[in-house]
Amino acid sequence: MNIHEDLRMQTIKAGSPSPELVDENVLPENMKPSEASRYTCIPQSTLAKLRMSANRGRGPRFVKLSGTVIYRRSDLDAWIEKNVVEATT
Repeated sequence: MNIHEDLRMQTIKAGSPSPELVDENVLPENMKPSEASRYTCIPQSTLAKLRMSANRGRGPRFVKLSGTVIYRRSDLDAWIEKNVVEATT
């Protein structure tokens, strides 16, 4: 099970406020910050702070079109994978 599947299972168990985001076939490729927040289980305010210029590179990549912030699912998945911490024994 990869990290994305693991997060999806955690979201299902936690009773996601938006269950349609859990099904891989329904997940949008482009998400508003509120959808990205549900998808990653990271508060919108944290995503907003990570978008600030001082924090760029620490958060997921995003697109800004006409002042609208959009997260691509592929960028969110890459960011999650980049932040995996391996268990030590």
